[in-house]
Amino acid sequence: MNALFHRRSILLGTALLMAIGTCGAFAHGAAPHDHASLLAASDGSENAYLTENDAAMDKMMADMEAKPSGDVDRDFVAVMTPHHQAPSTWR
Repeated sequence: MNALFHRRSILLGTALLMAIGTCGAFAHGAAPHDHASLLAASDGSENAYLTENDAAMDKMMADMEAKPSGDVDRDFVAVMTPHHQAPSTWR
């Protein structure tokens, strides 16, 4: 009986962790960030910041597109390098 309880606990815990991970993935989503509504309601300095930030994000996302080489490690570095490099306007 104890072994059965232990096995069920492991299965339940695994299922719970998988469900939580799935919810987290869907919560963020892959939709592009659109600040149009914020731009309409912001003052001039915020508007300039949001416009520049959107342009930087668009450039970063375009730079992250890479054709797979077949080497997973090389591909990972190829797409993550632009992601971790700050645009010159942020320095």
